Amino acid sequence: MSESFTSVETNQELRQGDIIKQNPNRKNKRAQWGFVLTADCDIAQKKSGTNYSWLEIIPAMEYLENIWCEEQLRKFSAKYSTYCLDKINSIIRKNHQKLSELSHSNLCEWLLEKSASEILNLIYPKDKKIEEKLESTLKGIELSIRPPKKNRLHTLCQCWEIVGIDKKTQESRIREYLNSSDGFPDFFVVPEIPGEDDFCFIILLRSISTTKSNLIFNSELEEKIVGQKNSFHRIGRFNDNLRYAVVQKFSFLFSRIGMPAPFEKVSGEAADILIEKIFPKEIR
Repeated sequence: MSESFTSVETNQELRQGDIIKQNPNRKNKRAQWGFVLTADCDIAQKKSGTNYSWLEIIPAMEYLENIWCEEQLRKFSAKYSTYCLDKINSIIRKNHQKLSELSHSNLCEWLLEKSASEILNLIYPKDKKIEEKLESTLKGIELSIRPPKKNRLHTLCQCWEIVGIDKKTQESRIREYLNSSDGFPDFFVVPEIPGEDDFCFIILLRSISTTKSNLIFNSELEEKIVGQKNSFHRIGRFNDNLRYAVVQKFSFLFSRIGMPAPFEKVSGEAADILIEKIFPKEIR
């Protein structure tokens, strides 16, 4: 057993830090995993009623493909469109005075209709050669805003290569992101979970679900005996250090969230009224 886990007997009650699993079914093609979030004291005193709260766990590759890459591709197009827009708008001002200059959103909309090469052939004077750097960067932006449904990580790496970011730097970026402890990340990396061949999983700190207590069993055998559909069973328990670290990051993430602007405005006005009461105008 890995150092990340502690032994748990079948007859022991569910507690915070337990890892639960739902086997593949008609609704979900792959297994689902969760980190039990409900506090031990709430479980013992039945304060959570018949519900348990848990955080979703997914394979790290799935996280990179479906969540991280989407954000990175968006940042890529925003960053490198600045260079392209400077060049393209300069050509428009010189050769197409009747056309309006492009913004980032205009450029992206155009790239969804026409390819990078088609756009440059339309705006470039016939007697001028298209700049290679501009064409390749624009192709990178085109790739970033039209990613395939699968292999998005491969697409992101292609975009990076186009603008001259080598493989070593690409590897470093991914590694640094997964290992970063700065700020308030909304995920927690765990090297493995019991019984799974894959390595490196992500606990999604924003993905909170609840499940009825009668749908979570202490073991897979117990689950099979009862024969309950869409149920979960416990597959392990994280050690105390790891579970406390997860709960701490979860708490930090949500403790920093600010209130809506209208609420903050009203709160400020209420404070002003209180000050008026404490220090009447004639006294001040």
